[in-house]
Amino acid sequence: MLLKPQNRTFRCVVKKVPYSPMEREAATGSLIAITQRFGTPSIFLTMSIDDIHHPLTIRASFPSKSNDGFPADPQDFLEALRQDNFSYDQQCVSEFYLQKLVTDNPYASTITYKRTMIALFNALGIPLAENMKKTTPLASRDEGIFGNVTAAFSVTEAQGRGSLHAHLAIWGTATTPDLLQTTSTCLPLVEQVAQVLNSMFVTMMPKEEHLEQLMNRVAGKIRPRLIYQKPPSATTESGASNPEFQKRIYDIIDNLQIHSHRQTCLKGMHGKIGCRLSKPSGLTQATSCVQLKKKDGHASACITIDKLTPLLLSERDFFVHPLPQPDKRCVIWELERPVIDDLPKCLSTNQNLWPQELIARFFALEIGDQQKIRKAITSRNGSIVEINEVLSSLLASNTAAYLLGAAGQSKAILFYLVKYMTKDAVSLTNSVTVINDALKHNQLYPSTAEDCNTSKRTAAYFLQRLINSLVGKIELSAPQAAAHLLNMPSALSSTNHCYCFVRPAIEVIRVRQKILGTVLTVTPVTEDRPTLEEDDIEDFKKTNLFFQRNTFSEHEKNIYGSAPVYNINGIPTPISQDEHYGYRGPHLQNISFYEYCATISVVKKDPISNLFLGIEVNYYTTTIKVSLKFFKLFPRWK
Repeated sequence: MLLKPQNRTFRCVVKKVPYSPMEREAATGSLIAITQRFGTPSIFLTMSIDDIHHPLTIRASFPSKSNDGFPADPQDFLEALRQDNFSYDQQCVSEFYLQKLVTDNPYASTITYKRTMIALFNALGIPLAENMKKTTPLASRDEGIFGNVTAAFSVTEAQGRGSLHAHLAIWGTATTPDLLQTTSTCLPLVEQVAQVLNSMFVTMMPKEEHLEQLMNRVAGKIRPRLIYQKPPSATTESGASNPEFQKRIYDIIDNLQIHSHRQTCLKGMHGKIGCRLSKPSGLTQATSCVQLKKKDGHASACITIDKLTPLLLSERDFFVHPLPQPDKRCVIWELERPVIDDLPKCLSTNQNLWPQELIARFFALEIGDQQKIRKAITSRNGSIVEINEVLSSLLASNTAAYLLGAAGQSKAILFYLVKYMTKDAVSLTNSVTVINDALKHNQLYPSTAEDCNTSKRTAAYFLQRLINSLVGKIELSAPQAAAHLLNMPSALSSTNHCYCFVRPAIEVIRVRQKILGTVLTVTPVTEDRPTLEEDDIEDFKKTNLFFQRNTFSEHEKNIYGSAPVYNINGIPTPISQDEHYGYRGPHLQNISFYEYCATISVVKKDPISNLFLGIEVNYYTTTIKVSLKFFKLFPRWK
C-alpha cells in the first residue's frame, strides 16, 4: 500500500529503458489508441525469419576485405549454398559453421530482421510511422498483400535461442470482423466473401501434393532450402497462374507449415486437454461460417446461423439504448480444409480417385511405410498452419496468418498481444527490498553534484539508483541488445499517437459551466452578427487583455501554471484554451477542440472595433491574423 501512490511515478521514469518491461508496457498505449481509432483488428500475423540461413545474414557475418570480393560481391555464393558446398571463396559455409557464425554475430541477424520488418510494413501498404513523411489518404494508398490496410502494430520477441520474431495485428482489410459477422446470414454474400478469403489465405494442398511429399519424406529425399532460391512470379506474362509459384508454395507448406506436436503444445490450460494451438484444425470442404452454440453444456458448431434483428432508428429509444444493440452471436469462419480421400487397398480398387503413377509408386514402398502414409494423410490438411502465399514465397520462413473472423477472436488477439508486452513486468509491490537498498546506498554514497543538497537532486539520485536496481539486471539476448543499438524499439507501429485527454477536458468545461452559472449554446451561422450590450462594450474597452508573463516571478509562475494569463480589472487571471473553445463563435463552431488548440490562439490586439477579439490562425508555417467574434462576451472578462 505504501508503494501504490508512487507506482505511476516509477513506471514513468523506467519506461525509457530500452527493452525493459516498463518500456514494453508503455507501448500498450499505442495498441489501445489504434483499437479506439480503427476498432478491432482483422488479421493476426506471426513471422519468424530463418536468420541462420538468410543470405543477407551470412554475408553480413563475414568480414569485408574489398569491394570486389566476397561478401561485398556474392557472385556464385547462392549457388554454392544451393549445392550444399562445404566452402566458398576459401570460407567455410557448412551447416555447423553457419550456426556458429550467426550466433557470434548478433548484429547480422538483427539487421536482417529490421530490414525484413520494414519491407513487411511496406508490403502491407502502410510504411512504419518513423519512415512516413506524411499521412497518405486511404483511397490513395497502394494495395498490399491483404488489400487496403489502415494500420498495423507489431511486437518483437526473442526466442529461446535468442533470435527475434514478430507478432502483428493488422487493421482495416476488406474482411473486418464486424463485416464478416454481419454477412454470415446472407448466402450470396457468404459465397463472395469465401472467394476473397481464399485469395488471401491458404490452408490446404491438393491430395496429390500430400502423397508426393509424404513419399519423398519416407524415401529420405533431401529437401532444398527454399530461402536460397529466387521466388518466381505468381502469374505468367499472359496472366495465368504460374505452376512454379504454386510448386514453391506447396514445398514451403510441406517444409515449414505442417504443425507437429512438441512439448510447448502442452503448456497452459488448453495444453492439459490437447494441443494448445488446436491442431489439427477441423476439416471442411469449402470456406464457410458456423455459429457456436451451447448444447448440453458444451459448445457445438451449427450451420444454421441466427439472424440479428437490430432496432430501427425510428423504433430505437436513445435514452434507453444509447448504444447500438451488440451482436452476441459467436460466428466463426472456417477456411477450406477438405478431407483427403482414403488411399486404395490395392491398384485394382483405385477407381481413378488418385493418379495411377502415384499409386504405383505408393504400393512399391514397404508395408510399414505405407501404413505411416495412410495414417498421416487423412487429416493432414488440418495440420497446415494458415499462410499468405505472397508473404510465404518471399520470406521462405515460418509464418502464420490468422483470419479474425469473429469479434471474439479479434478481441482475444488484443489480450494476447498485451500479454506478450507485459509478461516480464516488474511487480513494484514485491520490490520493497530493492527500494530499501536504494535508500541505504544513497546514504552511504551521497551525490557529489553541485546541487547535491537540494531535494530535486536527491530525488533524481534515488530514482536513478532505483532504475538500475529494477531493470539493470534484466536478461536480454544479444540480438535484442543489437536491436536497441540499431534504434529499433520493442514495438513497431504504422501510426503515431499523442495524448489529448478528451474526458478531462470535457469535465473541466462542465465544472466551469456550473461555477459560472452559464450554459453553452450553439446558434446557427447567419449573416447577421449578434450584438453586445453597451455595458459589456464599455467594460471591454477598459480591459487590457494580456498580462506579460515574463514579468512574473518564479513563485507567480508556479501559481498561474502554463495557461495564458490575462489582466482582468488589474488581476492576473489564467484562462485555458478549453474555456475559450466554449465561446469560440459561429465562424469556428464546426471545428473540433483539438483543431482549435492546434490552430487558434487568442492574442493581444489594438481594438479597431469594440466588438472583436484578435485571433491568430496558425496553418502549418503560415500565421494569419483575423478578427473573429465570440458568441457573447466572455463571463470572465466582465
